[in-house]
Amino acid sequence: VTFKSVKAKNADVYLCFNGTEDVTVDLESYAPSLLVGNQNVIYSYYANFVDASSEDPADLARLQIQKNQTITDNGTRVRKSYFVRITNKDSGCFTIRELTFYLLNPTPRTQNLEVCDVLNDGKETYMIRTFLQKLQNYSDEVIQFFPDATSEANNVGEIAGNYDFTSTNTLYIRITSHGCKRVFPIQVKLVPTPNVLPIKEIIIANICDNNADSQEP
Repeated sequence: VTFKSVKAKNADVYLCFNGTEDVTVDLESYAPSLLVGNQNVIYSYYANFVDASSEDPADLARLQIQKNQTITDNGTRVRKSYFVRITNKDSGCFTIRELTFYLLNPTPRTQNLEVCDVLNDGKETYMIRTFLQKLQNYSDEVIQFFPDATSEANNVGEIAGNYDFTSTNTLYIRITSHGCKRVFPIQVKLVPTPNVLPIKEIIIANICDNNADSQEP
């Protein structure tokens, strides 16, 4: 008895979009990325794993979807999966693999940041990378800081360490994720630190313990 199988793997595809546009993908163009090695196969496409797993040829034909699919969801990161049934032409053996598309629209969580003016003197030196957790939506996003739009466009003057902030500052950030890039201005505002009065020492005069019980109202 000879056991035959189709060697394949799941695959992810990352595409850039503007967050609202409809994106049409040709599944036939990406299906070969699922295959491991050279094999004589044919591909068919389904909306879910259950449909792709059917053993009934009539069901397979009815449930099969077109190779061109349009993704209409909106957002900063849209995930859409299709299931590819890969059949060996010679043996008839098949396997099913997931082909997942990620539509990326790298966007900061906010474009307004604040830095405490510790001495209330209108200036503050601050580690720029501290802003990352307030800006990143996803951990695989790379964020770079630039002092102005021209520096970002020419890829010079990146701010990687401390930066001297004044009352109101505009910086430019470049967000990159899987080859998708967008640039945004961000506003960084100094906010005053509350003034705290100095501690005063209060001296309380001696109090008589009338009942000799170490307490007195």
